[in-house]
Amino acid sequence: MRPSALKIIVVLASLGIACTAAVSLSGYLEQRTVDRIILEIDYYSNWNATVTENTEYSLSGFGKTEWVLVKPIQKEWAVTVRAQKQDDSVSKLTISIRMKDGAVLGLASTIEPYGTTVLTVNIR
Repeated sequence: MRPSALKIIVVLASLGIACTAAVSLSGYLEQRTVDRIILEIDYYSNWNATVTENTEYSLSGFGKTEWVLVKPIQKEWAVTVRAQKQDDSVSKLTISIRMKDGAVLGLASTIEPYGTTVLTVNIR
């Protein structure tokens, strides 16, 4: 067999192995777990919120605010957000939880004066 034919065979075999590896790994790569989410609270004025994951903590703000939440070590991840308007307007306060790519996992809102809204999302 000539050296050039041998080189072609080696190149084709390498490409075949690379394609096989890519196809077999693609299913594995699609099964990624969610390790970070974005919590957004949007209200034109003052608001207070309580976030419960493994622990509970308080947030307060003015206007639209975003936080990146990181998954705890446990397999199950539940996030509950309770937000309340601090005035008597009928403007909408919105809580949203979304993935990094923008896919919305949950949405809740209120227009009631001093209204409260709660959003719970279970993430796997």
